[in-house]
Amino acid sequence: MKLLLVEDNAVNQSLATAILKKAGHNVEVAADGVEAVNAVRSRKLDAVLMDIQMPEMDGLEATRRIRKLDDPEQANIYIIAMTANALMGDRDTCLSAGMNDYLPKPIDQKKLLAALIKASSIAPIYASEDETDDEDEGSVYLDTDMIDQLEEMIGSVALGEMLLMTLADAPATVALVS
Repeated sequence: MKLLLVEDNAVNQSLATAILKKAGHNVEVAADGVEAVNAVRSRKLDAVLMDIQMPEMDGLEATRRIRKLDDPEQANIYIIAMTANALMGDRDTCLSAGMNDYLPKPIDQKKLLAALIKASSIAPIYASEDETDDEDEGSVYLDTDMIDQLEEMIGSVALGEMLLMTLADAPATVALVS
């Protein structure tokens, strides 16, 4: 599939791009909603993976504007919300804005690829209904199994680049939380 990844965070861009490319998809990146609307308007795409919170124009507004495009093929593009907003009601907010599907972050490879299978109208063969999104939100730990799986998914070079970006962003992230 030819995909548009709309994401302002470099680490998330790198991770999602690596997963998608390894799965054989063609990926273009937009850093905000304005770029997303322009990309959908100007080129043939199969689906959009849309972050919600971005500078310039958020994903909800970008989706609303895409849905109002004159060309029906562009206006009806399959849009998947990818957001750290995983609170009750956020899924409904995304779907009400015109999005077709919703994936909470952090990015889960199986769920991401299953959403793309759904987007291409092929029934998912490995997605299970009993997978839950329940997480222990209070815990902070280093999940070495997850890092090993990530390395297997995207390779050691891409993983190293992502870790370096994460470390570089850490002081700003800590300042925002504090």
